[in-house]
Amino acid sequence: MSTTQHNATQQKSDLENKLFVGMIPRTISEDNLREMFSPHGEVKVVNLLKNYDGSRKPCAFVRMSNREECDRAIAELSGSVQLDGC
Repeated sequence: MSTTQHNATQQKSDLENKLFVGMIPRTISEDNLREMFSPHGEVKVVNLLKNYDGSRKPCAFVRMSNREECDRAIAELSGSVQLDGC
């Protein structure tokens, strides 16, 4: 497999394992999200989104190590977690 093919495969895998997390308080930290998602699998990356002025948006992306972990997190957390400040 060439480097280009490997990079394309990795990018596809990364997208398949990325979850959008909305309706979160602007005060939540990366560590808080890691704690919330880690019981469902390995959290690879947490990306808290920001506005142009640097203020935080009420959403984030969480990348897990595989699709099964994403599905497990969705099944367990979707509609069942109420965060303060939302």
